[in-house]
Amino acid sequence: METEIKIIQESLNQYKNCQAVLNYYEDEELVQRDGLDFEIIHVTDAEIQFLIGDKIKEAIDLSKYKTFERSNEFFKNYFELKNGVNILRIYFP
Repeated sequence: METEIKIIQESLNQYKNCQAVLNYYEDEELVQRDGLDFEIIHVTDAEIQFLIGDKIKEAIDLSKYKTFERSNEFFKNYFELKNGVNILRIYFP
């Protein structure tokens, strides 16, 4: 994942003052869905952070995932973090 941090930053830093939907899947079954408003996204070596001001609204632990990719399968602004059967799909409606 370390080599993909720059790609994640370039892909997600463009989203500001909007909403994100986080869909967590295990074995292709939706197990959790979160929606949130945020001002900026900050990507570190360890996390994707959704912030309002200086406060972290949501943080995604990147060590749980092996790959990051953009997908146009479902929505235009759609990204996936994957680790085997565990998938986090992030989209910006």
